[in-house]
Amino acid sequence: RAAEAKKREAEAGVRLQVRQAYADLMAAQERVEVASAAVAQAEESLRIIKNRYEAGLATVTDLLRNETALLEARTRRLAALYDQRVAAAMLELATGALTIDSEVLK
Repeated sequence: RAAEAKKREAEAGVRLQVRQAYADLMAAQERVEVASAAVAQAEESLRIIKNRYEAGLATVTDLLRNETALLEARTRRLAALYDQRVAAAMLELATGALTIDSEVLK
């Protein structure tokens, strides 16, 4: 009976771990989408500011501020992509599918 109870407890723990890993992956994918949209928005803002700067309607400070915003958005996207890869690896680990050849490790 004690062995059965331990087995059920272990199975429940694995199910919880898989559910949490899946939720983490879904959240990470959402962050990638949001970060990618922010990069696109920052690229467009920079394009507009460059045109305004060339027309004499914006300052070099405006240009630099927008370039910095784009770099920050790209950095956040890279961090989100990293988090997504880690979450995918953790899900594979939780389900027992993680191997040395797993795509998430490449």
